[in-house]
Amino acid sequence: MSTLVVNTRLAKLGDAFLNFVVSAALTLHTEKVVGVKVPGRVLASVFASSLLARKCRRPPRKVERSEVVEALFGLAWLNGWITAEEGVQRLLKELRKGASLEEGLRNLVDSLVSSFEEVEVVD
Repeated sequence: MSTLVVNTRLAKLGDAFLNFVVSAALTLHTEKVVGVKVPGRVLASVFASSLLARKCRRPPRKVERSEVVEALFGLAWLNGWITAEEGVQRLLKELRKGASLEEGLRNLVDSLVSSFEEVEVVD
């Protein structure tokens, strides 16, 4: 059984990565320069609707679900599972198909965790 271990200490890195990816994708999609901070409530919703939530072994109670998503993206970037350009292009493709930002991010999250049996969150 393969377990993905996500360390929440990577949340700040993942936050910066996600903010860039989302800002760049929205800029290309709207053709207007956009710089955003993805709200924690959006990332918490992404967590709840994703494979991440279903595969996650009880995240530590003190950890926000949004931080788990951010940490996942930090880990994925560090391991070379996704580049910033890939993230931008994949999210842009979702947005152009009519997906909401949450749906597009959920699809990215699902693609990162789909090959793992379970996810363990540590801090």
